[in-house]
Amino acid sequence: MKDEGETKEQLVNELVELRQRITDLEALETERKQAEEEIQKQKKFLEATFNSVTHPFYVIDVNDYSIILANQAARVYDVTKPTKCYTLTHKRDKPCTGEHFCPLEEVKKTKKPVKTEHIHYDKYGNVRYVDLHGYPIFDDKGNVTKMIEYTFDITERKKMEKALQKAHDELEERVEERTAELIAAQEQIIRSERLAATGQLAASIAHEINSPLQAIT
Repeated sequence: MKDEGETKEQLVNELVELRQRITDLEALETERKQAEEEIQKQKKFLEATFNSVTHPFYVIDVNDYSIILANQAARVYDVTKPTKCYTLTHKRDKPCTGEHFCPLEEVKKTKKPVKTEHIHYDKYGNVRYVDLHGYPIFDDKGNVTKMIEYTFDITERKKMEKALQKAHDELEERVEERTAELIAAQEQIIRSERLAATGQLAASIAHEINSPLQAIT
């Protein structure tokens, strides 16, 4: 009987311990679910914030120029598939060089933000003039690993600037033409006045010459 009682007590203790473990596991599972829900909530918040930016916004890997992340505004370009930044916005097969310098290379070299004007091409091949801003993202060792790039479309402003420049050039051309016409007219007037003065002088001289002859006659 004693052994049977000890066995029952042991079973009860094991059952209590098992129930406690189950309770602890349930608590851990609840915490895990809450953590997952919080992560999803934060993810949705960040996505909503990211996509609320009305200008194209990218995160680019500095090692291979691949676009890791892009917001909805970037759909003006074809971001439906993995691609390189220079392929997406410049329709090129290699990074930008020369006058159209690569902001990513500049950020890698200086580890500082960069701002420049670029010509991009949208998914329909239309030219888009943009103000481009690039910001470095560092790892824990201070190395630039990624770059944030966002752009402001200034195409309409550029069109207005070109239209104003064209109007200015046309106005200058008209002013030059009109000035040349006025100078020519002024020179013609001066020549006419000189001819008239010469004619008057000749008439006066002829009159003076003829006057003594008339007196003698």
